[in-house]
Amino acid sequence: MKQLIVDAHLMDHPEVDRIVRKTGLVPEALQDQARVYSLLKRSGDPWKKGKDILWLTENRGPFLKKCPGTRDYLCCGYQILHFGSYCTMDCAYCILQGYFHPPVLQYFVNQAKMFDELRTAFKARTRLRIGTGEFTDSLVWDAWTDLTPQLVELFAGQNHAVLELKTKTTAVSKLENLQHRRKTILAWSLNTPRVIASQERGTAALGARLEAAQRCAARGYPLAFHFDPMV
Repeated sequence: MKQLIVDAHLMDHPEVDRIVRKTGLVPEALQDQARVYSLLKRSGDPWKKGKDILWLTENRGPFLKKCPGTRDYLCCGYQILHFGSYCTMDCAYCILQGYFHPPVLQYFVNQAKMFDELRTAFKARTRLRIGTGEFTDSLVWDAWTDLTPQLVELFAGQNHAVLELKTKTTAVSKLENLQHRRKTILAWSLNTPRVIASQERGTAALGARLEAAQRCAARGYPLAFHFDPMV
């Protein structure tokens, strides 16, 4: 990540300040979203350029939403926690590169609203499986934010929901000393070494993913593995 842009009215937000200190980048105040499209258009490869731009903004809709599922299939009841969009990795089959416009890393700093929504959902006392890996990789943000430990600790304090963190990385160091009470599931998307090398550019190798999973299992986390897409 090489460039940091921030909605102008959020420049003094505490989360923005934390990310500025983590990244060491000088933030650019964004007055008009057209500026984002201009940056991408001039690059010649907007999807690649977008992986170098972190845009700190707000989620003006719900953070917690039902997964729309797929027509003609039985829905699993998954709930999406939408704290950010896009990804730093470059999988050839990635739907995010065509789904999000503009295709840049977006991170929502109005997280007080997100935590309020989660606490309200917990009070309903219904069984929920909530995941952050639908619109992004769950753990690519850990180099710049402390969101993952906050979520793990929040879920550990209730008994009606589990949090699934889905990733193709090995970024699990922030998880190792948390009291999770097995309310967080660490999940890896897996494929063959050949497909990973040729189609999942910028991701961790298969062996490295499994070693990261082993580290999490040793800390008592439940694990999940997703075999998608099947190539």
